[in-house]
Amino acid sequence: MAKTTVSAPSDDPRRTELDLGMDAKQTARASEPITTRLRRATAPKMIQVAPGVFARENTSAVPDVTLAYWIPQDDGTFKLLPFTERMVRITTKLVRMLGFGGQYNTLMRLGEAGFVEIVRIAPNTHLINLDSWFNHVRRCAENTEFWDDKKRLNTYQRVYRRVDL
Repeated sequence: MAKTTVSAPSDDPRRTELDLGMDAKQTARASEPITTRLRRATAPKMIQVAPGVFARENTSAVPDVTLAYWIPQDDGTFKLLPFTERMVRITTKLVRMLGFGGQYNTLMRLGEAGFVEIVRIAPNTHLINLDSWFNHVRRCAENTEFWDDKKRLNTYQRVYRRVDL
């Protein structure tokens, strides 16, 4: 069971933060670079059970990163309903959750340029593979000069000029 107390700041000058009651594993994870946490969050959760046959890994650990809806309850509280699908419909709400402020254009262009996997399954209905999205975020976080690569930038700009979304 995790500690639940918060200790007061110490006069020790070597101590730089409050003890928030986290155990050693939680403290170590919190101090890891964002790229390490993103790599772990986007790692495939599949195991090979036979040659060429894969199944979901059965783990009881809570993921570091997930997307979820807030569902209002009758008593005035809310509960989280996480996305369990890898492919989800692109909606204004999802686009806002991914950080695009409700604007589809950039996300659709990233898909058209091949940076994320987006599938058009019907007119005005597109699905995005969330794994490909989180992998794209990880690649950008690991390489701060990701968009400085001329070939990559040209690919995106070519789609930007061609596609009027």
